[in-house]
Amino acid sequence: MCDPVSIGIAVASAAASAVMANQQASAQEKIANEQAQASYKAAEQRINAEYAEANRQISEVQGQKVEEASDLIRAANEQLGTLRAAETALSDASLGNLYFENYYTNSVDLQRLDENAEKQIAAGEANKGAAQQNYLNTTNAAKNQAQNVMMQTSASRNSAMLQIGTSAASAGAGAYRQQELISAIKAS
Repeated sequence: MCDPVSIGIAVASAAASAVMANQQASAQEKIANEQAQASYKAAEQRINAEYAEANRQISEVQGQKVEEASDLIRAANEQLGTLRAAETALSDASLGNLYFENYYTNSVDLQRLDENAEKQIAAGEANKGAAQQNYLNTTNAAKNQAQNVMMQTSASRNSAMLQIGTSAASAGAGAYRQQELISAIKAS
């Protein structure tokens, strides 16, 4: 067991195991890199889609705001025309009160329209912020997972290389003990 051929076989076996471990580690690293790249690409596609949808919704809100404001202004102009037509039949005080109420109501309606549109736009912007955070979380998780695989494969490679040294040292120590035992038997 401790002759030079046995020592050579033990070291060669450990070296072959190290080569296999190295090949497996390389394959695992390649897979981890491919998975990370796929995660990055999927996250990018997802954030682009979420941004496009948020922008579409914001644009839709802005378009609705313009249409509703136009409708309110048109209705206000009709009311103003009706008031002017009735102007001759009303006293100045009554007419002034009607103008004030009409302008006030229309102003409040436009103010509410602006506030609602701003809230919806803010919600769309918040969705974009959430999409950005989701993108960062996804890419960081993919990066961390790939780094963990790299660390594990590095440890596996180091372990395989240490195994070569351990096998050689063990075989050498066994040969030395055997030689010492043979020498002790011969001396007795």
